[in-house]
Order: sequence, then C-alpha cells, then structure tokens
Amino acid sequence: MREKVANYADYRFWSSTHSLTKNRHINYQIIQGTSGFNPNYCSRMVWQSFYHGSGNKNVIQTSTAGLTYIFPGALVNTFTSKYRPYKVGTY
Repeated sequence: MREKVANYADYRFWSSTHSLTKNRHINYQIIQGTSGFNPNYCSRMVWQSFYHGSGNKNVIQTSTAGLTYIFPGALVNTFTSKYRPYKVGTY
C-alpha cells in the first residue's frame, strides 16, 4: 500500500515521469473541497494521495470526500479503522 500511495503522490505532485526532475509545480493555497490538485496544501495532498492512490482499498473513509477542509490535526480521523495511523514510539 505504501508504494502505491507514494507512487501516486510522486506522479501527481512531483514528476509525471517518476524521475528525480520535478516537472509538477503546485501553487500553495488553502482552498475548500477535496477535489482539484492545483492549487493545493500539505494535508490535502496527503489525503488525496491516500484517497486516490490506494486503488480499490478502503483506506480513507469515503464520507470524507465531501469535507470542506482537510486540517492536519484531523487527517488521522479520515482513515478507516484498518488503516488508521498510530504512534509507534518516541524517538
């Protein structure tokens, strides 16, 4: 799953050819909704990567697609229980 999501994020937000050369340039702006990719903001990009990049797996709750904003602190609450991130330890 992590490879699928990372590949999606790389393709959508860094390089359409999956190369080290950046050819995607996203304007940073906090906007409403979960669709659209440019402009965008950090927590929304993470949400979009998991939502779209996970394929047919139920990683993100489908009901969150209608959210107005994806706040960083609330991002963890958008995952389904099976894929919900958790704290492993303190480093």
